[in-house]
Amino acid sequence: RLAARLRADLAARAACADPVARFDALRDVLVRLRQLRYYGMQERGDWLTRRTLVVDDSETTRRLLRRSFENAGFLVDAARDGREALVCMRRTPYDLVIMDLEMPVMDGWRSTRELRAWERDAPAGVRPQRVCAVSAEPQRRDGALR
Repeated sequence: RLAARLRADLAARAACADPVARFDALRDVLVRLRQLRYYGMQERGDWLTRRTLVVDDSETTRRLLRRSFENAGFLVDAARDGREALVCMRRTPYDLVIMDLEMPVMDGWRSTRELRAWERDAPAGVRPQRVCAVSAEPQRRDGALR
């Protein structure tokens, strides 16, 4: 239940256009991730592997998020764009993917759509990955992340 609340709250708050509000939302997510680490993982060791993928074209943002998640005890991979992220997500199941929407090469919208299509065609046992879309710009909501 905590994971479902985390996903819903994160999706709503990370869509903020204000960079300060976005940073605050991500900081709150890290607090909740620490809660998941101590409570959820103690009861179900197979539920979370603590693997996180940070996808952003900004080196500064990638470093900030990587350090924050690593300090919370998570194993972090990073990608510079949606194409790199797609390769990573097909290769490794992540508990959480923090994905910027506006990036060069392949944006977060397209990367997530292609991931969902791959997951639908994947062999049995492949679980959908949780993707949290973040952006500094207001975006249209067209269902691309379903």
